[in-house]
Amino acid sequence: MLIPLRPLLYPGDVAWTEEGHRFAWRMKLRDKAGRALFEVRDPASGRTWCVYPRWFLTARQARKMPARPDMVLQFARHLARVWQDEHAVAAPEVRADVLVSLNGRRPARLIDPRRDLMTARWGLAPADWLLPAPGGGPGSRRDWSVREVSPEMLIGTGCMRLWQDR
Repeated sequence: MLIPLRPLLYPGDVAWTEEGHRFAWRMKLRDKAGRALFEVRDPASGRTWCVYPRWFLTARQARKMPARPDMVLQFARHLARVWQDEHAVAAPEVRADVLVSLNGRRPARLIDPRRDLMTARWGLAPADWLLPAPGGGPGSRRDWSVREVSPEMLIGTGCMRLWQDR
């Protein structure tokens, strides 16, 4: 009986942060879509890699992951393991620039793009690496499509220059 009431324990909009969303009574009350770009950095050498989720995920996984912060964190940890195993990076830093549209509103950053996700935690405590939901009520709705998110909107990481070169 208490599990569906979890959303009441978290600050802010749980439809935005997804904290306490699963197994809650509020399911299917929101539509959320996003785009993500990841940056993997070797702190020892300063070398940086720009990673597109589609390089590692199926189309469906790449479409669903950006709107779910716990999945973004899982993918970041996966990237860290890949870089440790395949690129011999001892302690990679992984950052994500994620833009999300909630219920057709203008896309906004979901995750702090400056935050190394290897230090982030997902659990019962509120996640300090998630950004608050943007302001704006029902009157701010515009029929935005996440497809309208351009590379110029994803400017939080060093990958921006690489993205523009493609």
